[in-house]
Amino acid sequence: MIINKVLFTAVLLLMVDWSFAEVEIRQTYILSIKDQQNLRIAINNNQSIKQHFETIVKNAEEILLTSPQPLVVINYEGLLDTDSLRKQSESCLKDMDRIALLLFAYYGSGSTKYRDHAIKYIIEWENTFLPTGNPINENKLEPLIHAYYVFRSFLSRDDCRGIDRWLLAMARKEIKNENIPNNNWRSKQIKTVGTIGYILNNQTFINFAKMHFRDYIDRALFDDGSSSDLHHRDALSYHVSGLRPLLVYGLIVDYFEPDSDFKPFEYLGLQSGSVEKSMDFVVPYATGQKEYRQWRNSKVKLDRERADAGITKYQPGTLYNPRASLEAFEMAWYFKKEYDIVLECLKEGGIEKPSWNFALISLMGT
Repeated sequence: MIINKVLFTAVLLLMVDWSFAEVEIRQTYILSIKDQQNLRIAINNNQSIKQHFETIVKNAEEILLTSPQPLVVINYEGLLDTDSLRKQSESCLKDMDRIALLLFAYYGSGSTKYRDHAIKYIIEWENTFLPTGNPINENKLEPLIHAYYVFRSFLSRDDCRGIDRWLLAMARKEIKNENIPNNNWRSKQIKTVGTIGYILNNQTFINFAKMHFRDYIDRALFDDGSSSDLHHRDALSYHVSGLRPLLVYGLIVDYFEPDSDFKPFEYLGLQSGSVEKSMDFVVPYATGQKEYRQWRNSKVKLDRERADAGITKYQPGTLYNPRASLEAFEMAWYFKKEYDIVLECLKEGGIEKPSWNFALISLMGT
């Protein structure tokens, strides 16, 4: 079986154009049936949201003509942006963005053609990709995991069993990975294992995520709002990227356990740190009151290698772009409406209001 997967991927790699491989994967969310209905109403009533959706549908229609490019192994974490294996993986991982667009098109229309094509992608990746327990790499599969939950009732029993076993293996391997540092690696593991736990109704995974979330907040987020990622990488971008999975995890917990006393956004750790305080830390940089020059004191060898390779965004002293925090603050707004003022600052300069991401966030749980 493994040999067949390797041969299949080898054929795919020969067929792919690697000339432009950098991948951007849209953030996805699990929307309830009611949320989906409210989104369709908003599309009809809000011109800005309608325009966003029209673009999504146009892209989704093009995706209907494409076929999946699943990988056996994701080569991403620890590799330079210029590495050929990473570029190959990034090209194939565009499938995750395609799944995201198909999911959005389904949310906004209910059309089965988008759902059915997304299911094809899900099944092909389940039949091909071998989980390794690397949360940085497997974090890229989030749109697939969300889409599986939304479309699960439309899959055959055999397909569900296969995908369930695949997700079980993914979560178990991440749990057994003893080389996960207490930084953005851990936050991505918490989100992935916790999400799979809720989807599969696996209490062991749910409990693991909650326990390690508390431990992460206790040891990696501090009273002044800074984080171990910030101190280690000297990069606000890594600080925010370590918080994003925790924000998504908070949304997942609220979706599956809306009445729970466990509130990830507000949870106060032993060092008086919290996700909320760490997002507050970013506020003056997001609003332009302060500037953050990144990478000058990074303790990580890979960051120096990236700079030495001439990659612009990793050069010491590079100014953090406030707009890079927009989606994180849109997610955080779900928990703290006072971030309205931050969003207004970030959306100045021609960004349409509301964004598609914010439209989804604002409709969740309504």
